[in-house]
Amino acid sequence: MKSNDHLRFLDAAGELPLRIREFDWTTTPLGPPDAWPQSLKTTVGLMLRSKFPTFITWGTERIVLYNDAYRPILGTQKHPTALGARLHDIWQEVWNDIEPIILASERTQATSFEDFPLRLLRNGYWEQAYFTFSYSPIFDESGVLCGLHCTCFETTERKSHDDEQERDFQKGLKSREELGELSDSIPQLVWMTGPNGRSEYFNRRWLEYTGVNANQGVQYEDILHPDDIEATRTAWQTSVQTGKPFLVEYRLKHKATGQYRW
Repeated sequence: MKSNDHLRFLDAAGELPLRIREFDWTTTPLGPPDAWPQSLKTTVGLMLRSKFPTFITWGTERIVLYNDAYRPILGTQKHPTALGARLHDIWQEVWNDIEPIILASERTQATSFEDFPLRLLRNGYWEQAYFTFSYSPIFDESGVLCGLHCTCFETTERKSHDDEQERDFQKGLKSREELGELSDSIPQLVWMTGPNGRSEYFNRRWLEYTGVNANQGVQYEDILHPDDIEATRTAWQTSVQTGKPFLVEYRLKHKATGQYRW
């Protein structure tokens, strides 16, 4: 179809501008694009030129138009049939979750959510997905509410990664707590130090003996006999570099007497 002045708002690159041109809009309440109100033409033109995933609804039946960036969110089963369809018909499986948000937005209240959970059926199977999105009301030339504008980013991959990291962190905390309970129950001095030499954990027996805890940033000079410092430092560096066990004998200073003991 050759472009004309009434359809210049569709002169954008991509798949959706072409689909919108070729779609039979007379089968919807919107009617032919050349007769659309200027507010709708302007909104659609801006949407098609946006690099952000965006869709709009128009009219009381919430007829949907969207851009190329929004297409992946629809999956393999909702595109391209979502174009010109009612929002309710596109997202039936999550309508109970999103309808209150839509109604609030249509009461001229812009809304936004981060990592909003939705269980979708868009690729032939159920999947848990997360989205960060914002709904804004659209008004026509006379100031009457006529639609919604939604910018929507899928955050499923990042959210899953963050959740996995949080689970690992909680497991680490639990393991540390279990280690602490075990190490505090034995008479030996137990400590943990990272590859950078920073002390991360001492058991109760260590604290009772040396008076030094992990948060104080322990230095060799604070607790080791001066004659043992160089050999201990060398053994530590060798262990870190080669992965071999850290085996060395040294004398520790007792906090109460100031004496060094093996």
